Amino acid sequence: FYAAAALALANLIFGYFVLPETVTDATRRPFSLARANPLGALRAVSRLPGVRRVLICFLILGIAMNVYPAIWAYYGQARFGWDTTMVGISLAVYGISFAVGQAVLVGPLIKRFGEHRAAHFGMWVDVATLFALGIVTSGVGALIITPITALGGVVTPALQSLASRAAPADAQGELQGVLASLNAIAMITSPLIMTTTFSVFTSPGAPVFSPGAPFLLASALMLLCLFLHVTGKAKA
Repeated sequence: FYAAAALALANLIFGYFVLPETVTDATRRPFSLARANPLGALRAVSRLPGVRRVLICFLILGIAMNVYPAIWAYYGQARFGWDTTMVGISLAVYGISFAVGQAVLVGPLIKRFGEHRAAHFGMWVDVATLFALGIVTSGVGALIITPITALGGVVTPALQSLASRAAPADAQGELQGVLASLNAIAMITSPLIMTTTFSVFTSPGAPVFSPGAPFLLASALMLLCLFLHVTGKAKA
């Protein structure tokens, strides 16, 4: 917690002195109490053409992908018999892979294929890797799959970019606030859903012993997200 607080302080200092102000007199909007609360902002942003479906996809994506922090430690122990050290190593592999993917893959993928196709590609990666983690029975296999999941990291920035393009200049901050709120909702609901699923399929009376069931559920959610994204693009 001390380390996290130090990093948060460093982020505050960096943001204050380095990040440029993006709001100008031309884009500054009068304050409105109705749009200052999360529900009012969500209502206003969702009315923008082409944004509502992106917001739904963003929420489903958040619920699906939060399966990792929600049940990974339990999953590793129940499926592969990992101890705490091995769980920590596997989380480090995931974290490093995701960081590298965000740093060197996201930008080139979006630049080459565009936001829609990049999101489409990333969603398929998520569907496949989540399904694979749901059925894999080897710890080595899970570690091999883990770095591949980094390719799915392109989905979030691609969806953010799509939403940002659809929002006017004076609603960009409001949009980012709505996205942050949806992510917070996902971080609340996903652990409840995923740990309950894990419990049902690992309890002594489980119909089928399947520690990977939460990953299969997450894969199904990503299929739904993919469907919404593809059909939304077709309508656009």
